Amino acid sequence: RRKSNTAAEILPEGWYHAGVRPAEHITLPQWLLEEPDKVAHRDYSTGFYYPEHKVQQSTDRSAYFRAWLVVGEVLSWSPEEGGRVTIMSRNKIEAGQEVEFVLPGKAPLAYTVPDGGFRDADGHWVESINNPAHVFSMPCPQEVPVNAAIRSRTKKPTLKAE
Repeated sequence: RRKSNTAAEILPEGWYHAGVRPAEHITLPQWLLEEPDKVAHRDYSTGFYYPEHKVQQSTDRSAYFRAWLVVGEVLSWSPEEGGRVTIMSRNKIEAGQEVEFVLPGKAPLAYTVPDGGFRDADGHWVESINNPAHVFSMPCPQEVPVNAAIRSRTKKPTLKAE
């Protein structure tokens, strides 16, 4: 009989045995392995995870690495005009820029922003999205969910102290 992975269990020979059984190995998809480097982060280390090794943590600086930047957030998607996404801007978006829509539970959707097609909240054409906290829309043929984050690689990765 076994009640949990760590409870003692009785074997047929009468021996008590700690019933610790490791979980099956899980192979993560490549896009998921890349995610820790796509968020602002400090130096990664093994920390205190491996007791047989000396503690490996970086305490000499409290700076964050930033190679990706959130440029917007999806407010809605419409199939009109071949697909348009309405966004709340956070940073500048230009034609030709490579962005990713961060989808829940799925690989990010890579998208190259097309030339033209930017509109402000009033429907007027604009050359680029360059005002934070303003509503804009742009062409996007792929349906994306509300609240999906839009991120882009920074032109120059930074190391910022916070």
